[in-house]
Amino acid sequence: MFRILYSDTRKILTHSGFKICLIINITYPLITLLLLKLLQLFINRGDINADSVAFLYASFASLLVTASTLLTTACEFSDGCIRNKLISGAGRHEVVISAIIGGMFQGLIHTMTAFVTSVFMCLVFTTGFDGYSISEVADYWLVITFATMAIGAFSTMIVMVMRGGKLSYVISLVISVGMSIGSMEVLDKLFPSAGKFDLAGSKLLIYTSIDRFVPYMYLAVRPHYGFGSYIVGTLGLVIISMAIGVMLFNRKEIS
Repeated sequence: MFRILYSDTRKILTHSGFKICLIINITYPLITLLLLKLLQLFINRGDINADSVAFLYASFASLLVTASTLLTTACEFSDGCIRNKLISGAGRHEVVISAIIGGMFQGLIHTMTAFVTSVFMCLVFTTGFDGYSISEVADYWLVITFATMAIGAFSTMIVMVMRGGKLSYVISLVISVGMSIGSMEVLDKLFPSAGKFDLAGSKLLIYTSIDRFVPYMYLAVRPHYGFGSYIVGTLGLVIISMAIGVMLFNRKEIS
């Protein structure tokens, strides 16, 4: 198992798809900051506070991590690596669990990279935070890390059970985009900016449970539950991903 984990980790770090996503991870917030600086210069927009740039990563983290895991995992089938692992004696459950852990690893690396980029931008180019304390910033980044690791596990599972087929790209990306849109709907219902709050009974329970325990939702807004909820949601999605992955991957024929 450890041999497979080492091999998968090494391949992720050297894969061109992972590197491209890492470059996008770093350059997107820097480009956004540059545009804000240009607005500040030409239309006298005022000072840029850290609140505007510190959590840019959260807005595209789901799509970025999903794309990264798709690119690095699908090639395992196209280049014959999965077949070679099985021929060498690795168990199917070991192969799929290692891949899912690799997806979690990608979520962690991308988030840590984004955090370092964010700290650099905030310290050098902004006037500091207006609406967050240091502890709140740390809490939010910790929750983002939980969420992206769980998303990395889930998207990798989809690729594994669908044997790296093109449909796995469509399904994973549709889920990522759909969850991003859905999170706005959930937050609008739970915390309406206009109109009255009209949720009650089972509908309120469903919306609250989605907001509280679905990791995709954690990226949309600053933490507003205890950490126990975020840990349960994260572990829940990881366990579900591994259970489904092992169960369905064992039934797949690998050509």
